[in-house]
Amino acid sequence: MKRRDFFRKGLPSYIYKMGSGFMKEAGIGEENKDYFDSFESAYPFLSEVSMEMLYQAAAQVGIDPAGKTKLELAREVYEKRGIAYHDG
Repeated sequence: MKRRDFFRKGLPSYIYKMGSGFMKEAGIGEENKDYFDSFESAYPFLSEVSMEMLYQAAAQVGIDPAGKTKLELAREVYEKRGIAYHDG
């Protein structure tokens, strides 16, 4: 490989391969976090969401929303969907 080809093609390719390998091993770039992965991440949303929207989410998973607060309702929806929530 000629020197010019090395600096134009070889070195950038090598650096890219090394960087992508590192990112893969470190788990960087695979963070497809859902906003609703945990109750803590959804808390800002809950302060803005209407009870009607929570009622719809509860109905989708088969929960009776009667007499429940936003916090209780959200916690039950998370539990029904298999997302663990721990107090404290």
